Amino acid sequence: AAAEIMEKQGASLVDRPRFIAAGELLSGGMAIPFVPAGERFRRLRRLVVCYNPKAAEAYQPLQISYAK
Repeated sequence: AAAEIMEKQGASLVDRPRFIAAGELLSGGMAIPFVPAGERFRRLRRLVVCYNPKAAEAYQPLQISYAK
């Protein structure tokens, strides 16, 4: 029964509650924990992944070449 509900209504169950003060007014809608699931969330998540230490190391040769 629970699996059936998740299959049929999964998209409506995955979303977070809307925190207007924290999520929209204070952060301009850019705080990932408060962004509703969807395309905007996926884009912000992709952007954050670019800033992890391993990804930053991958950009180092490019940064050095531009610095010269």
